[in-house]
Amino acid sequence: MKYKIRISKWQLAGLIILLFFITLLIYNRGNNPNYEFKSGKKAPDEYWSLFRTDIKPKLSVIQSLTLKYQNPIVEFSYNHGENFVEVLKLDLKGNYSLDSLVTLSNLKKLNTNGLTYYPVGPLFGVFYKTGKNTVSHIDLNLSGESTKTLIRNKSLVYFYSRFDEFSINYNYSDITVVYSNSNKAAESALDNGSLPIDIMFLKKGKDVFIVLMSVTNAKYQLTSNQLYDLIDVEK
Repeated sequence: MKYKIRISKWQLAGLIILLFFITLLIYNRGNNPNYEFKSGKKAPDEYWSLFRTDIKPKLSVIQSLTLKYQNPIVEFSYNHGENFVEVLKLDLKGNYSLDSLVTLSNLKKLNTNGLTYYPVGPLFGVFYKTGKNTVSHIDLNLSGESTKTLIRNKSLVYFYSRFDEFSINYNYSDITVVYSNSNKAAESALDNGSLPIDIMFLKKGKDVFIVLMSVTNAKYQLTSNQLYDLIDVEK
C-alpha cells in the first residue's frame, strides 16, 4: 500500500524558510573570521599569578575560552563552587596608569547590534565580543544598587555593585565589548532582580587584566572586598 504525503503550501514555505536560516547559520559560522575559538580547562601561568599563594589551591578552572584574535577568557570556581571568577588579559596600545585609563558611569549604554558575542558564566552570562580589541581607554558603565568605587590608583581600579546591568566600551567607542544583565537570572530568585559583582582592573607590570567575581546561585553571597582578598596585590 502506498501512502501519499500531503504538504500544504504554507508548510512547504515554512520548511524552505527553516532550511534557509539553517544554511545561513552554518555559512556565517564558517565564514565569520571572529567566530573561531578554542576551549579547554587550563589557565595561563600569568592568570594564576594574579592570585595569592594560599588562594590558588581553592580555585579550579571551569573553562578557558580563547576567541580568535584575543587572549584567553578563564572562568574559575571558588569557595566550594559558590563563587566564580573570570579573568581576561587586555591588549593595550601603550603603558597606562589605570587611574587615567578607566572611567565609570552609571548609564546603560549597550550597543550590540550586528555583533557577535560569546557568553561565559554559570548563573548569568557575561558576554564577550569576538574579534580584535586593542585598548587605549576603558569606559565601564555600571548600573545598580550600592555601586561604589572601592579602590582607585595607578595599578588597581576596583568596583562593587548589586548590578542590574554593566557594559564595557573601549577607546571612547559606542560599541560594547563586554556586558551582562543580571535581571533574567535573578528576577525569579530575588525581589530586586539584582546580583552582587566585583569588577576589578588590575595592572601587573605593563599588563592589564579584567577580573570579575560573582555568585553561582542567587542564594549565595558576595561581600564587598571579597575579590580583593583573593588577589596578590602589590603593596
